[in-house]
Amino acid sequence: MGSNNIFHVTICDFCSKRFGFQLGNKSPISSMHNCFNFEIKIETKEMIVKPATINDAKEMHNIHTNAVRKTCKDFYTQKQIDAWLEGRTPEGYNEGINKGDMYVAEEDGKIVGFGHAIPGEIVAIFVDTTSHKKGIGKLLLDYGLKIALKGHQKVKVESTVNAEGFYKKHGFVKIRDDVHVKRGVESPIVVLEYSAT
Repeated sequence: MGSNNIFHVTICDFCSKRFGFQLGNKSPISSMHNCFNFEIKIETKEMIVKPATINDAKEMHNIHTNAVRKTCKDFYTQKQIDAWLEGRTPEGYNEGINKGDMYVAEEDGKIVGFGHAIPGEIVAIFVDTTSHKKGIGKLLLDYGLKIALKGHQKVKVESTVNAEGFYKKHGFVKIRDDVHVKRGVESPIVVLEYSAT
């Protein structure tokens, strides 16, 4: 459950610095080794992955567009990025949503990423650029693999160049370099494969 919890602990000043606690208010108490009462605030948030609905399409579109523009900019030209995104609309996600192939990650009720998977293939995974380094991509990949592995021992993904390391980190192996063509503009991609055996 998403909540803020406050714990009161007794710990010496030396140990607080040694173990790197983030400390709030403190007040001295009688002790042989100069201990203090510290207030530590720990934030816990609820993260869930669930099937996407039509109502999610607009936010999925925003996450997709922002992710491509920000995370791909050092690997692709502006012309390639513009061609990739041209003509994309929230309604374009409806077919995948209606088929049950698309899903979202929510953190305390806010959509922070989405994925698209079909048997034999991870089609896409995108994470809100303000929510990186939280393990959201791994959650989305794990959920997608459950779909992709139905009736298949191997799963393919056509990855952007910048996401190649993410897939390799989670068990995918590079098969080949390839090219994605949209609006007559060629963009390099990487084809990787995951094996369940």
